[in-house]
Amino acid sequence: MVSISKRKSERLNRRKTTLLNKAYELSEFCEVDVALILRIRKTGRYITYKSIDLESWPPSKDQIVISGSLSDWNYTKKAAANFLSASSKLASKRY
Repeated sequence: MVSISKRKSERLNRRKTTLLNKAYELSEFCEVDVALILRIRKTGRYITYKSIDLESWPPSKDQIVISGSLSDWNYTKKAAANFLSASSKLASKRY
């Protein structure tokens, strides 16, 4: 029998791999520069991904706000939940 902690670890690894693949695909197929930072709360370990290898990438929060390309830096759990809910409703309408 597989322990609960092992299942959680396997789930985290699958989701992490999926997220990193999506970041890669977004950068390659949509010509978007991507910077992704994951922090595992339990261990404090960071996992990072950069689509381009420049010292100036990713830009700092101040550089993003100054450029005006991001109106609201804080992307909350509630905003993410709303986005996912709307996305799933759109996906269900397509089929």
